[in-house]
Amino acid sequence: MEQYRMIAVYPHRITIAKADEIIDAWRVLEMIRRLVNKTWEHRSSIQPLYEMRKKPPALEIFKRLPGTNCGVCGEKTCMAFALRLWHVEVDPFRCKPVFNGEYNHLESALMEICSALGIIIKKS
Repeated sequence: MEQYRMIAVYPHRITIAKADEIIDAWRVLEMIRRLVNKTWEHRSSIQPLYEMRKKPPALEIFKRLPGTNCGVCGEKTCMAFALRLWHVEVDPFRCKPVFNGEYNHLESALMEICSALGIIIKKS
């Protein structure tokens, strides 16, 4: 799904906020329709998860960053990067000190929290 859209699915309607224009909204609706149909086709193999999950706070992401405020990621501070990561606006691999530098001991912890946020991890 698009990262900046706000989508709510109800039993008899779907609402989309932050669509760029009507054609954009139709495109998002089509993506949702395909996802729902694919889920329905695989319903027999899906195990329900009844446990309620909460999104971890941005501070938890910040704790898994180096805290050097080096700016290599494109943000001025590690906290700014953590907030953008929390909003799923940036790729975690932009933090070069964690993935390519001296802070690689933080990599697994950062990947774990990104997974909890639902960020799809694709190492390039």
